Amino acid sequence: MFQTEPDRRPQTPTDPVEVSLEQPTSDTTVAKPTSETKPSTEITPPSKSSDLVALNRGVLHGPEEVAIVQHIIDHGSLPDSFVTKREAEKLGWDASEGNLRKVAPGKSIGGDRFYNREGELPEASGRKYYEADLNYNGGHRGAERLVYSSDGLIYVTRNHYRSFQQVKTK
Repeated sequence: MFQTEPDRRPQTPTDPVEVSLEQPTSDTTVAKPTSETKPSTEITPPSKSSDLVALNRGVLHGPEEVAIVQHIIDHGSLPDSFVTKREAEKLGWDASEGNLRKVAPGKSIGGDRFYNREGELPEASGRKYYEADLNYNGGHRGAERLVYSSDGLIYVTRNHYRSFQQVKTK
């Protein structure tokens, strides 16, 4: 008979973060945290990746996308498998040639600013958006992107920024 070991992972308390995604009205500027809320730069991660999968059926496609989102939630940044456009260019990447796999094997483009020029995503004072390629398999970059903000919002676009689906993180 097998005995299971007790879970010895360190237990850390997590306090929920309240985030309002309501669009401001003409007489409203940006919502300010109350004394009961923590600053919006903190993200409460799901207890495990399976929670992230359950929350985002139909939004996240496959374990690689889940792993990228989980890394952003846990670390506030992309995994090391991403390089910015500038870093890729220093390695010899030429977007018109689609040669990223040749000059930076295993890397994808990510971490550059996304400026939300069309205003499709919610704006807030101090919020910055960043983008990362999804499902890059070599050659020219595809249309799929992950767009994430400095204050914890995460979106997926499968059609090169024409529409977005929000990734739920709690």
